[in-house]
Amino acid sequence: GAEGVAEIATQAEVDAGTDTTRYVTPETLSNWAGTPAGIISGVITGTGVTGATTWTGSTGVTANRDATGQYTLTLPAPYSGNTNWTVAATNGPNSVSGAQRNVHIQSVANGSVTLRTRDGTSNIDEDISVIIHKY
Repeated sequence: GAEGVAEIATQAEVDAGTDTTRYVTPETLSNWAGTPAGIISGVITGTGVTGATTWTGSTGVTANRDATGQYTLTLPAPYSGNTNWTVAATNGPNSVSGAQRNVHIQSVANGSVTLRTRDGTSNIDEDISVIIHKY
């Protein structure tokens, strides 16, 4: 094989994910600030019965809550029109009663995910963690 010089990628280069000539060390990989390709993750917060809804996590995602307590996540372009993805959502104890109202994935279509409580009638008033994998 040909001999040459290899360069270690800096943390900024690893985070940018665009350099194809440098190599990654275990340290820069463990400190990587990115998300693996095809993965969306985040938390819906402020989900009180009448509270505002915010998304903290992967960019390009918006979260909306309707008057019935149903939440819809709108996903970035690579996910729209593609239903080949897996969704996992979970929530903690209810902030009012302490009981956990299990999150149910009501629908997945056209670049959006709709979440509801399993009984379909209760409001979700706790934070919801979401992971979506596009395959």
